[in-house]
Amino acid sequence: MFDHLLTGFDDHGQPIHEKSDEMLRLASLIRSTQRASINDLKYNFTEHMFRQGWMVIRSRRDSELFSIGQELSEAGKELHAAELEAGIMGARPLSDTEYDQLKSRREEQAILSEDDRYAYLRGSVERFYSAVVSPELIAFDSSRLRREAVIRFEALTSRDYLENQEHFIEQRINRMGLEAAVLRDFNLAAHVLRNLFSHTPM
Repeated sequence: MFDHLLTGFDDHGQPIHEKSDEMLRLASLIRSTQRASINDLKYNFTEHMFRQGWMVIRSRRDSELFSIGQELSEAGKELHAAELEAGIMGARPLSDTEYDQLKSRREEQAILSEDDRYAYLRGSVERFYSAVVSPELIAFDSSRLRREAVIRFEALTSRDYLENQEHFIEQRINRMGLEAAVLRDFNLAAHVLRNLFSHTPM
């Protein structure tokens, strides 16, 4: 859609884009509006339905149904965790070649069989933590928040890694703008934090 914004490439082969195009400005405004809508989804949804001619009736909270819903939700989480643990523990171990093949298929949005899916999950856990899979490790990894914390810490504290990424990161920030580039990107967030800490008196 924005191929016409490409003006050339720098010495490192990174694309250079025109930043003052009106279409790019319009796309940015649409994206910002979309995110703002998601941030206040309930209000915006009811307003949208009202404007479409629907009568919006707000129901009162039923404490009993709410409690039942919470219990069902917790039971569902426990069942899912048990199913995930059983599937991963029973999955076959993968060689590096097999793991890379399944990873590529996932990245291509290919549908994996259940056996392949659990085998890939097992391989992913074992390779990330450099440990043989166990029920405790699966439970530890279940929310993936710890993986994100480890990735951020590693990127933030690895001087060699950050220096190797320095040029790429600066080019991406120049192309996308700081806020857009850093959003949900561990490498860029680590780069910004490292620079912030290095210039902040302790």
